[in-house]
Amino acid sequence: MSIAFFAGGYQIFAIGSYGVTSLDILMILFYFLYFIRLIIYNDEIAIPKSLVTIGLALFIVSILLSSITIYSSLYTSHIVQYFKSSIHIFQLMLISIIFISNEPDMKLADNLFKIWIVSSLILNIFGIYQIIARAYDLPLAWLNYSNVSMTLRGTAEEDAISQLSLQFGNFFRATSIFSEPTALATFNLYILIFTIIPKLQNNEMFFRSKVFNTIVVFFAIIGLFLTFSLTGILGLFLIVISIFILESRKAKRIILKYLLIISIIIIPTDLLVNNYLEISVTELFSKRISGIINKNDKMSETTDGESFITRQNSFNDSKKIWLTSPIIGVGLGLTQYQKNIEIDFSDYSIMAILAEMGIIGAISFSLFFYGLFYIGYKANKYSKSDFSMTQTERRQFGIIFYVMLVHFEINYITGNNVISPNLWFVLIFILIPIYRYMQLNNYSFINFKLFDK
Repeated sequence: MSIAFFAGGYQIFAIGSYGVTSLDILMILFYFLYFIRLIIYNDEIAIPKSLVTIGLALFIVSILLSSITIYSSLYTSHIVQYFKSSIHIFQLMLISIIFISNEPDMKLADNLFKIWIVSSLILNIFGIYQIIARAYDLPLAWLNYSNVSMTLRGTAEEDAISQLSLQFGNFFRATSIFSEPTALATFNLYILIFTIIPKLQNNEMFFRSKVFNTIVVFFAIIGLFLTFSLTGILGLFLIVISIFILESRKAKRIILKYLLIISIIIIPTDLLVNNYLEISVTELFSKRISGIINKNDKMSETTDGESFITRQNSFNDSKKIWLTSPIIGVGLGLTQYQKNIEIDFSDYSIMAILAEMGIIGAISFSLFFYGLFYIGYKANKYSKSDFSMTQTERRQFGIIFYVMLVHFEINYITGNNVISPNLWFVLIFILIPIYRYMQLNNYSFINFKLFDK
């Protein structure tokens, strides 16, 4: 299933305007087998009493409440779209619901971490190759990313959808197998967390080989740099700042060494790109950041394809939609159908929720996130104080908060992942250790079985 997630946007077949992917099929198979086992073995379900559970439950309620607006208007297109979006989000959310209500499998979580770490080496090497391939027209320079779901519900031609990567001279931003560079950048943020944070916390690494871990970090840094992604830079900044706040003095000294290593890796990489493709990625970063900071200066120069202004407009449009129905929103998935608004989707998760599920949805979603953050913070502290835990528990507890940082960034600051596996699937990494943390710290649970006997 983890491998399928990387190719989650690649369509196998279509049902109407929805492209069914390998991830969809495997998730449905997982749900089927889970419920079959639940019925046959009558396994106990144990739901923890926590802000995480309350926030998630209220968020589900907000999705249902948002349907009130579609029944007041009775537009067939609105009703159909609401139910399509609802089915999709519940299909994704179900995996989080399962992992927050069942006995945690820490070994499973460890294996998921390891699969992603190993996969990163292959994906980043391929991403680097693609930059060369696109400049010199070599095989596999572009992957066929056709998916009817990406045609903006019929407003774009299906054969026009492909990997998105803006060109700067001979340089194309790295994408690897992902749909666009920011996805690869976010993926590499997770990899750097998995490979660096345990080292800073003096815990066992997921892989004992120092050579292998060094190679993974090396290619993750190069892959992150070549995405030319501000999401990647901001995420790295948030992680480093949090390390200086949460970790020991020794960890702070180590992260300074890592920052020096990053600089040492980036400089020759940029020189190679500049030498062969005649473009400096560091200069592109400098131009892009200064263009955003000085956006009101008429003399300032912005980078071609800069999306910052577009995202600002999306924020304002989402706010206008929200004000038309501030309590329950205009209905899940119905941003595109609002009068005098030209956006199809909001660019931010929190604004999409505010517009489509109202203040109830925004508060419940934020409560869910706050609960995850709070437990992540407590688990980080707990992993350094209780030495009766296993190395697996200590390592995973120390990672939770940093994974949540990336989630916060891509949902509140830079992206919209509400109806996406980028949110609900990746939560598996932290829901398993969070559940275990709540067990160890005597949280109350609601226990029940489907059958009395």
